[in-house]
Amino acid sequence: IYVTHVDTGALKGAHRYTARGKRGEVYINPSAVRSDGRRPAQYGPYEHARGGAHAFYARTVTEGLNSIRQGAEAAVRRYLR
Repeated sequence: IYVTHVDTGALKGAHRYTARGKRGEVYINPSAVRSDGRRPAQYGPYEHARGGAHAFYARTVTEGLNSIRQGAEAAVRRYLR
């Protein structure tokens, strides 16, 4: 969400996630609609495919990898105590 470029804010606001146990999914809400009728789920993949600073999901993994790793390591340490 934080690294998504903002034009109208609809794409940024359309990110959703679900979690079940150890698995999760992040996606663009297919029912989200901008004020002009366009759907972020339709143009969001093209924005992401532009790459670089536009690739919001790829950037989340790349830029957030250290914090994700640290959180996972802390969880394992708590489990082992």
